[in-house]
Amino acid sequence: MHGSFGAKEAKVAAGAAPPRRSGAAFASRSVSGVEKTVKRLLATLVLLGILGTASAAARAAQYTFLLGSEKVFESIERFDAFLAAHSSTLRGVVAIPAGVKYAGRYCVKPSGGENLSLAEIVVLDSAASVAREFGSRGRRNADRIAQAMGLAAVDAWAPPALLADSSTSEWVADATWADPPYLPHFQAQGLLEGSSVGFLTEGDAGTVFRFTINVDPGLADPATGFFRFLLKLRAKGETASKRGKPKTKERTCFTFVDLRPVDPPALGALVDSLGISDPPASLLHRKIERILTQLARGNVDTALEILGEFVGVVGANAGGRIDPVRGRVLLEAVLDTQRGLTFVPSFPTCGNSKREIGEACDGADLAGQTCESLGFHSGVLSCGPDCVFSTAGCVPLPVCGNGVVEVGEECDNGPNNSDREPDACRRDCREAFCGDGVVDLLEDCDGRNLDGSSCREEGWEGGTLRCDDECFFDEDGCFDRDF
Repeated sequence: MHGSFGAKEAKVAAGAAPPRRSGAAFASRSVSGVEKTVKRLLATLVLLGILGTASAAARAAQYTFLLGSEKVFESIERFDAFLAAHSSTLRGVVAIPAGVKYAGRYCVKPSGGENLSLAEIVVLDSAASVAREFGSRGRRNADRIAQAMGLAAVDAWAPPALLADSSTSEWVADATWADPPYLPHFQAQGLLEGSSVGFLTEGDAGTVFRFTINVDPGLADPATGFFRFLLKLRAKGETASKRGKPKTKERTCFTFVDLRPVDPPALGALVDSLGISDPPASLLHRKIERILTQLARGNVDTALEILGEFVGVVGANAGGRIDPVRGRVLLEAVLDTQRGLTFVPSFPTCGNSKREIGEACDGADLAGQTCESLGFHSGVLSCGPDCVFSTAGCVPLPVCGNGVVEVGEECDNGPNNSDREPDACRRDCREAFCGDGVVDLLEDCDGRNLDGSSCREEGWEGGTLRCDDECFFDEDGCFDRDF
């Protein structure tokens, strides 16, 4: 789907099978019947986006992605071309000097005739979320955007975003990403401060944005490992008015971008999905395990060396057991991963009450974590002066059987805990009680355990002896014979 953009989308325009997932309901219909059913199908598309998010949440895995500024501008061109190719089936597509105008929105590149620069990037959580950006009055335009994203096979993934950062201090991860709906925002400081400093132009190829997110692995293209994301872009700048005076303008548009995870485990998933067989497959997986081990120890340089060995294994087998196409896909994924490992974000400032990359917390910003979420029984979580969680105020979960009576335990006699001995501390660290099946002191019986007694033992001639709810004999079923 993502690795060969254009070919499959062209098939959609011709009425052939569409990209899988969210666009399937729309694109499977003939072009001539689209307009008659578009309202019903768009409603279905939005619903599928919502259901897709809920379904993905159950299968989500954590991945990190790098979004380069050049990728953003490249995606604008790709989406313009995509819209133009589908102009016969998509309403509202109008050709303009900068590309296309669609649903009242368009992306402006610096080469498009207006002096606008990219000021904000938002990674949206689904095609359905576009409707929130337009509001109730812009429902028709939102539906048109969602229709295009469905054809482009843009899927929903599972929020929340966990981390967001930029490779330049002029671009920052906006604090609002930490609140619902958990969308990573990358904003230029200039936008926040009212200046043009930090805005992106087409020549700013070195700027990279990073975000970590919980995403359903099943949404990746199995042949390339790419995920397709939905972006909201905002541009700002000055342009000449009809009277020749400069005028400040802002543009908001939507596009999509194909990204591959930069986490080493994603390489292993790609090896499996490409069908690479042993022995190179096993060797590649062992290399990945060694990379993860070195990263866990903080040895990034060693991890990069092993990543180089990974490249060697791929290269040595590309002409034999690994075909050139698969070898090239893996090599490109390795370069993406290497870039992710060497990514240098802006340095965090511990103590500014704002959690940044590399900080678990900062002041009162605990990233939504609590003692309970960190595996403790209860208590008050705090942030230490080194921006690391302090669990001194947390109460540990009790460990039944360690001989120490802890919070939540009634007793604990260690190895002497027993579910069979009378009056012993039970193995779940509760005191002996009526209903535990053991006849304790001051109990006649317990449940079906009558302690060997019967009606005859209790002085009756016959009958059925029972145990009541208070662990005393119930002799109503016993009797004596009449003489």
